[in-house]
Amino acid sequence: YEKYRALLESTAYGTKLIIELFQQHKVEVDRILLAGGIPSKNPLLVQIYADILQQPLVVLGEEQIPALGAAILGAAAYEQEPLHVSARKYGAKEQKVYMPNVNYKDVYEKLYSIYKELARMFGQSEMLQQLHELKKEEGKFKG
Repeated sequence: YEKYRALLESTAYGTKLIIELFQQHKVEVDRILLAGGIPSKNPLLVQIYADILQQPLVVLGEEQIPALGAAILGAAAYEQEPLHVSARKYGAKEQKVYMPNVNYKDVYEKLYSIYKELARMFGQSEMLQQLHELKKEEGKFKG
């Protein structure tokens, strides 16, 4: 369980880093919506993301978002109405909101600072290049 949780946390830290980069470049992220099978079937993952990001996360009730989006576009064209009107009429209505647990904020902030330092170290190291070269060599061993 601990290894699985660590993997989930690492993806959440990567998301947090991306959001911070957006904000540094004046792209404001004011809410996060999740859709599809994984968020609707893995509440642990979503709660970890909410706790690490320290913001509410909304899971849309529709698992087939691409199909729903295509249907909304078709409805807007057929009914000759603005897209936002069709989206409000036909869009995913069911939502579950995951609230962050503020009790975890301090420990996750400490872990995140370690994550960022490790990411910086890996980025400056030649280890990733060595691993990439090893992966290219791996192809020679396949039959």
